[in-house]
Amino acid sequence: MDAVNKLLMIHGYNHDPDDPEHDPGRPGGNFPTWEGIFTESECIRVPWYSAIQFRDTFRALSNGHSTTYRYAYLDLVPKAVQSVLAIVDGLDEPADIVAHSLGTRVALQAVLARPVKFRRVLMLNGAEIERVAKPIIKANTGVQFLNIAVYEDDVLNYMGDRFAPGEGKKRCIGNGMPAGVRRLSNFDEIVLDDEDDYEFFLDRYGWNLAGDGPSAGDHSYSFLHDGNYELFRRFFRGDL
Repeated sequence: MDAVNKLLMIHGYNHDPDDPEHDPGRPGGNFPTWEGIFTESECIRVPWYSAIQFRDTFRALSNGHSTTYRYAYLDLVPKAVQSVLAIVDGLDEPADIVAHSLGTRVALQAVLARPVKFRRVLMLNGAEIERVAKPIIKANTGVQFLNIAVYEDDVLNYMGDRFAPGEGKKRCIGNGMPAGVRRLSNFDEIVLDDEDDYEFFLDRYGWNLAGDGPSAGDHSYSFLHDGNYELFRRFFRGDL
């Protein structure tokens, strides 16, 4: 097993560290949930203001964006990337990342800026657009990526691509990447609600993987279902 890794935790859209109701560090929030999963890692929180869906509409409009999501995608992600770079520039060894939803855009842009500072990137229900993510993954062969996708992620299917910049319908990475990317040596993908993936990991490891939650708002179910946890931990150990 590798030595204890530094794990940067990057949440997605609709968070405000200064608002107790939207703080990723609140009880039950992303940070304490991930810290409970990745107990073998030295977890480093990366809180960033990523706009609140309805509350910050006027702020988004004032900054020239029609939705708060576009505001986060274009204006707020770069600020979060700088926070990530400030952390990894102070580390002696390459770090790992777990990122959810729009946090995958932050993670990929950080890798693009400092590829030698990263080792493994776990992308959960990624909201980054496929055409943006693909060249970054392909160019950075020294970084290992695991994409955790969910075909029936309703948030990504019906909202993720439509509110992000771009013309027409653009596929998000959290709905699955094309075969060309899946063949890259530094990239693996597991689709949690794919029958073949489910059967493979159940037969080989006894894991009960799941990604399509019991309710329509299943965008976070990938890290709420404890049957997925050992898969995530093994990725960071390097023995998946």
